[in-house]
Amino acid sequence: VAQARQTVRLVDARASADFDHFYYPDESTIPCTGADCKAASLIGWERPDADQCGPAPLIGLIDTGINVEHDALKGQAIEVLARSAGQAAASLQDHGTAVAALLVGRPESQTPGLLPGAKIIAVDAFYRDSGAADRTDVMSLVAAMEKLADRNVRVMNLSLSGPPNAVLQ
Repeated sequence: VAQARQTVRLVDARASADFDHFYYPDESTIPCTGADCKAASLIGWERPDADQCGPAPLIGLIDTGINVEHDALKGQAIEVLARSAGQAAASLQDHGTAVAALLVGRPESQTPGLLPGAKIIAVDAFYRDSGAADRTDVMSLVAAMEKLADRNVRVMNLSLSGPPNAVLQ
């Protein structure tokens, strides 16, 4: 496989060639409870700070599925793009819901977001790995980025773990 990657690079020096690595949702092992766990308090973000930043941005979210009926997200501007046909089992919605809440959670909810007035266009680029874990791969991530770019999304959030990859970069 390494030789194939090198051959592609020799054929076209401008080409990006790398492995189709796997990536997993970035999970924290530190329990988060109480008032100090709110996203704004973790980074010292004050509501007036957000208001001074100008109009709320359009945010692309590439993650697992999202439960838009979650209390923190009800009524928020979240559009979920359809999953690609033929993918493996759908991902769980825990991680994507948590990240969406950190970004745009309703101000009066237990998880007020950093930018509750922003709109999210979300792509579930993850799938169940033999029923044990959510994972994705480079090609799925690139396809998700292309979907968002086609919608003129210029700010994209990815919260994942995995190795560096030339194609993804």
